[in-house]
Amino acid sequence: MLVLNRTLALFTLLALPLAPAHAINIFWDDAGGSASKLWSDFGNWSPDGSPSGDDVFVGVNTGGANVAAAQGDTTIVDQTFTVASLTIGNAADVETNGNELLVNGLTTVSGVGSFLDVQPRPNATQEGLDAEGIIVNSGATVRMQGESGSTGGGVIELESGLFEINSGGAAGGHGTIELVNSATVGRAMENSGRLFVSGRPSQFVGFSMPGTLTINNGVSGTGTVDLDGVSNNGYVDVDDEGTGLVFPLGTTSLTLNIEAPLHDPFNGTMDIGAGDAVNITNDWSLNFGGVINMNRGTSTLRGGLLGVSGTGTRISITQGIGVFENHLSFLDFNAAGYTDGVLAVATTEEATVQFDNFASFFDARALSISPSNTATIIVNNTVTVGSGTPESGEDFNWDGNGLSETVVNAGGQLNINVENIDTGSSDEFNGTLTMNSGRVDVQVADGSWEMAGQLNMSNASGAPTLSGDTISISGDVQVAGSGISVISSVVNMSGTPTVNVDAGATLRFTGASLSTNSVAFTGAGAIELDSDTTTFGTLTVDMPSGSFDLDGFTIDGGDRLLLGGILTLNVGAIDSNTDNTFNDDEIEIGGSGRLNVNLPGTDSWVMDGLLDLNGLGGGFTSFHLDGADVELRGTVDVTGNSSLSARVDVTGQVNVAAGSSINLNGGDFANPNTIAGGTISGPGRLGASSTDALVGFGTIGAEVQIIGNGRLLARGGTLNLTGPITDVGRLGTADSTGVLNVTNVWNTNAAQQVLLSGGTLQGASIVNGGAAGIGGHGLVTAAVRNDTLIESSGGTLIVQNNSTDWDGLASTGVLRANNSTLELRDNAAFLFNGAVEANSGTVFANGFELEFDPASNITLSKGTYQSTNATDFGGTMTVAAGAASRLRIGGTAVFEAGSSSTLNANLELDNLRTQVNVGALFSGGGELVNISGAVLTLVDGADVGVQVTNQGDMEIHTGASAGRADVNDFEQASTGRLVVDLFGTGIGDYDRLVASGLADLDGVLDVNVLGVLVPSLGDTFTILSAVGGRSGTFAVEDFSGAALGAGLAWDVLYNPSNVQLVVVNAPMALAGDYNDDGTVDAADYTVWRDNLGLAIALPNETVTAGMVTSEDYDAWKANFGAVGPALGAVASAGVPEPGALALCVLGMLAMSLGAKRSAARRGQRASAAPRARRLWFDRCPVRCARRRRTSPRTGCTAGRRRGPSSPRRTGRSGPCRSGWRCPNR
Repeated sequence: MLVLNRTLALFTLLALPLAPAHAINIFWDDAGGSASKLWSDFGNWSPDGSPSGDDVFVGVNTGGANVAAAQGDTTIVDQTFTVASLTIGNAADVETNGNELLVNGLTTVSGVGSFLDVQPRPNATQEGLDAEGIIVNSGATVRMQGESGSTGGGVIELESGLFEINSGGAAGGHGTIELVNSATVGRAMENSGRLFVSGRPSQFVGFSMPGTLTINNGVSGTGTVDLDGVSNNGYVDVDDEGTGLVFPLGTTSLTLNIEAPLHDPFNGTMDIGAGDAVNITNDWSLNFGGVINMNRGTSTLRGGLLGVSGTGTRISITQGIGVFENHLSFLDFNAAGYTDGVLAVATTEEATVQFDNFASFFDARALSISPSNTATIIVNNTVTVGSGTPESGEDFNWDGNGLSETVVNAGGQLNINVENIDTGSSDEFNGTLTMNSGRVDVQVADGSWEMAGQLNMSNASGAPTLSGDTISISGDVQVAGSGISVISSVVNMSGTPTVNVDAGATLRFTGASLSTNSVAFTGAGAIELDSDTTTFGTLTVDMPSGSFDLDGFTIDGGDRLLLGGILTLNVGAIDSNTDNTFNDDEIEIGGSGRLNVNLPGTDSWVMDGLLDLNGLGGGFTSFHLDGADVELRGTVDVTGNSSLSARVDVTGQVNVAAGSSINLNGGDFANPNTIAGGTISGPGRLGASSTDALVGFGTIGAEVQIIGNGRLLARGGTLNLTGPITDVGRLGTADSTGVLNVTNVWNTNAAQQVLLSGGTLQGASIVNGGAAGIGGHGLVTAAVRNDTLIESSGGTLIVQNNSTDWDGLASTGVLRANNSTLELRDNAAFLFNGAVEANSGTVFANGFELEFDPASNITLSKGTYQSTNATDFGGTMTVAAGAASRLRIGGTAVFEAGSSSTLNANLELDNLRTQVNVGALFSGGGELVNISGAVLTLVDGADVGVQVTNQGDMEIHTGASAGRADVNDFEQASTGRLVVDLFGTGIGDYDRLVASGLADLDGVLDVNVLGVLVPSLGDTFTILSAVGGRSGTFAVEDFSGAALGAGLAWDVLYNPSNVQLVVVNAPMALAGDYNDDGTVDAADYTVWRDNLGLAIALPNETVTAGMVTSEDYDAWKANFGAVGPALGAVASAGVPEPGALALCVLGMLAMSLGAKRSAARRGQRASAAPRARRLWFDRCPVRCARRRRTSPRTGCTAGRRRGPSSPRRTGRSGPCRSGWRCPNR
């Protein structure tokens, strides 16, 4: 091309004489050294005149010879000129100075120091140079320049021809080169010299402003740029080398924009300097020795796809940062080995390569990281190093000198597929890998590599992901940002790396497996284990403010955690969802493994997956769970012997294999292990230590073997025990909500204690053989064979089953109530030979008779034995010292012959009826107390060897015969009633009570004449004897059942050591004596007045019997002041004896003095002198008593005769005596 151009130039010179007259040669002669350098100064030209339309020569003459006067001149195009051609040489300059220079022919610039400077026009898009072809020869320069205060630059428009930069020539600067606007043009620009970019001037001296050179086609142009020239040695210089002061960055920002397509591959050299950029819009290629140097600062390559191939082809980033904003493709045309292009990084100094677009290195050796200097790789798009199956020797020295760093930012993807990621056969990365929301995939020939350097992961706008072949991480890992970072490769932690996750960040492992070994996990962020298999050795995770998510993010049930050592989690949570639940996946803990979970405060966690506990066998136990409470919601499979030191709540399924055991050793009595609807299946064993407990509801089919004092209690529902019970400290219920259901026959001797704290014990039959038996309070519905003890405490214990054996196989059973009630329910009498003990409590046989046979024992210590049914006491009864004890029998309580009762305190008989048979023995210092409302029968011949205190009704016989009963002492209270039946006058024909000690009387004496006996005057009956003396009298003497013949009355003699009944004559009635006190006085008027108009009979009423009327008043008035006889003479014959007559006279004298019969009632009880006889007729036949039964005739309150069903009897006349309340007085 150069030869052709020179030929054309010579042809032009030879043809000049033939040119038209208007086109002449004119050259610059400077007017012999004129100060004016303006083209419009026509004196500067030779010949003088305007250069317009001429062939113009500056610095040389028309013959091409140098013009001395023009050497080095800078000529100014000071207005628009149109010339035929332009030739510049001899170091002369032509400056367009903001004007347009139109060259209708060729523009040639030659020689060292020769310049054609094109400055910007007022309109930045206007051309400063409009040429038909441009040739820049060696030493010469065509420059496009900017101007201070403007961003505009010079514009060159190539109307036709070729813009040719020959070897040694230079063209460029700040501005625009617009190539031929023609669709038929091929190569429009050729650079065999130097194409450069320069900055534009600044307003500040010594500073340059950024410059841009743009090469483009016209609107319809199709011209191409031959960037390396015909010799392939063209140089592209976009590097001001940072010389001098720059503004505003460390170097001037230079930009080369080539918008026209390149003519062929670039084989020359391109330098891109600090802050500088090359933008080649169309796809292009670099090959066969082509070199791009990115020398310092930040050098940028933009535009279309750059394909790199060929031997010696090289892109070098010697220092600074090389940025690729275009698509890079390093091709490999070698069948084996690699000799194509290379991207060399940090060849001389520390350097960085930055990929902002796709980059492909088909052979990893195309990306060369210096082994001597520190390099940084920044990936902002997809970068692939290696492809397909790597070749032998296809190594990628990823970490360079071992200190290099790779940064993969958001949108970045680094794919490495090589034989080795280090030199030789090593696959060890010792540099720093920083992933800021970027992705890295590493695959090596042997399938594994080592991350020995620093791994930094941060999620700013997406999840950084490290994937590919197995990674051995021996360097530290730092995770930051506010999202998730992922390692999806198989990971083997080696050495002692630290993995720290900052607050707000999450590291998620999703590879096929993760082996943690001795890694240290720290930080306040989250770690999620989503690998198919995660293996732990002995490891401590210290993340007290972070979370260590054992089941990871994906809940698929396919992940397994294998613990071969002790895994200690000092963490804020074990689930990044903050619910601390391990879902669906599996944890397998080996014989030497342990999971120790320590959460903040009282936080607990939930195992809702599969937990495999593979413990040691034989006599050895593995300690598998420790730390925080855990709910076993999923499935637990146990083989070998496993101990859980963490407190557990079983809500799922626990399976214990044969010969295996699970031991719950983490829940003490105050805060026990629980089962809440869960199942613990056998055939293996369920155990716990002496200080631990399991409470709740569910099903336990495993063998129960809880040592020492350990507890198994029902609470909140039904706890089903379907397996054997071989050992337990305490078995029962925890509260009223618990139901313990044992489905197989069992023996309480497997337990130290079976204790109910409310609730129910039910199910199969119980052999109660344990020393502590069954105790507490609640309900037992299972049949019990009570070989030892059933004991209530804390409330009522109900034992309810018709098949219960209350005293056991050997009659050794004890029924005991301690400060509580033991209620026994059955439907048939039971012959009992065991023991009953009521200690400040009640033993209650409900619905049946517990019949105490001779071998039985009953001990009452301030306690009560109660039964709804008649009960025979045929064994031994002991009443302990202290407060009284009580029998409360709904029927008849019978002290049978041969029974023995020792009363060290009072025994209260609160029975419907009590019967003491002959041969029933009593001893001790206590009393046998028949309480008010109860009936006590002492069978004829009964000998009660203790004091009998009667507050109710007491009889001394059975059936229709009289009887004698002996007691030590006898006391009858005011509420008591002593019933005496008279069958005859012989000593054996009427009831007698004989006290070997004292007798103290009160209450009611109820006398009945039965059989054929007709008492006659003078008959005497000694009904009570007291060897130690009698005191007191019966407050009420009821003879309503002992009617006498006319004119006869009963008299009661209270002698010092006995009480006798005597038949005497009855006194005459005294009309008007309505209070029956033997005197008609004002008191009788009060009785009449209070009862006037009532249909009742008053005592001594002689007029209108049965109705109180005014006629009764008349009778009282007529007889006022009368005094009746004091007593009736006892008639042993028809005529009174003299002594009896004298006694009557004395009585009448006493009545005349106004003496009251009441003075003889209570005051003389303590006197040892014989008491004067008191007649039955001188007071209410039935004295007012506190039971307040009112006589329809007198208004007196009458006592009852026998039991609750006995008919009430009232006196026939007389008001109440002093001291007793009478409603009508």
